[in-house]
Amino acid sequence: MSGYKFHVIAYLLAACVLTYALNEYRMIALSPGSLILSLLLGGIYSLLPDIDMPSSVMRRMVERGALALVLFLIIAYVFFTVMLLIYAAIAVTFLLLILWYLKHRGFFHTLLAGLLLSAPLALFDYSYALYAFLGYSAHLFVDGKIFSLF
Repeated sequence: MSGYKFHVIAYLLAACVLTYALNEYRMIALSPGSLILSLLLGGIYSLLPDIDMPSSVMRRMVERGALALVLFLIIAYVFFTVMLLIYAAIAVTFLLLILWYLKHRGFFHTLLAGLLLSAPLALFDYSYALYAFLGYSAHLFVDGKIFSLF
């Protein structure tokens, strides 16, 4: 089983090839800022499939961030008494509970999951979604799950 560093390195290798192809064949014009953000998003997405594994780097980051967000939302509710803040805290807590019941190399190790998770980024910039999907796919390739559609 490969570690998170290997997943990131595999993604960076694929991103170099993609960036070269996009630049050489002038498919998408990327500004330096857009390229940097695209590369960072792709790096994050290269770790995302392992969110279903309790010891993964991505899982720990998501859990800590979600717990901090729930605490922030509850404190904000005390000061502003807006029910939407409590509803958001409940939703984030519910998502944390779902994480506990995920099977490793289940749904998150499929191309469909990669497509569903990276597609919303296209609303901001197509390159974000492209590099995110590349990172997700690179992870699946390294794990030998690249042909898992569902």
